[in-house]
Amino acid sequence: MVSKTRDKLLEVARHLFMVKGVEHTTMNDIAAASERGRRTIYTYFKSKREIFQAVIERESETVISQLRAIVESDLSPRDKLHQYLTTRFDILASSQQRGRQRPDRYLTGIFARDSRRGERIYQLALAKEADLFESLLRAGVEAGVFDAEQARRLPTLLHHINVAAVTQHQMPDTDNAPHTNRRIIDFIISGVVTRDTNQ
Repeated sequence: MVSKTRDKLLEVARHLFMVKGVEHTTMNDIAAASERGRRTIYTYFKSKREIFQAVIERESETVISQLRAIVESDLSPRDKLHQYLTTRFDILASSQQRGRQRPDRYLTGIFARDSRRGERIYQLALAKEADLFESLLRAGVEAGVFDAEQARRLPTLLHHINVAAVTQHQMPDTDNAPHTNRRIIDFIISGVVTRDTNQ
């Protein structure tokens, strides 16, 4: 019951922040919209700032959870990398299809009115993703499946590929994007996987 109430409060706050903006949303607004009293809200959160921080954390975690599941799976290092890259491109594509003005970012709509706060979600998610991706690559190197030098270069390469994918999506003909993404993924994997393994 505790987590359900907290989740409800966060979802209501998220919606109000998106519609009204953070500055124009009050604790009374959250209480009224959630059909809970202010006392209930203060049981879970000391202030609107704390609610905002919890919403930020939740938004960034939503973005990262799919990638974490892949990294923590029992797939082989090569299959993990393939699935990770495929999912990463899918996340990028879905954010673009929802009409983001900055589709290279992790913005989930809540702070589209406030790029400064949206940037905080992006930075938090980016740090989490960087840790995940590095752990995936490190495990592949330790297993002898990935070339250490190529794995070291891969995070920077992936960043540039993501930026290029955004540019590609903004061009008139994007029908070939899934095919292009598959070719990019195959290119990355063939470059990082050592020649003497099929794992």
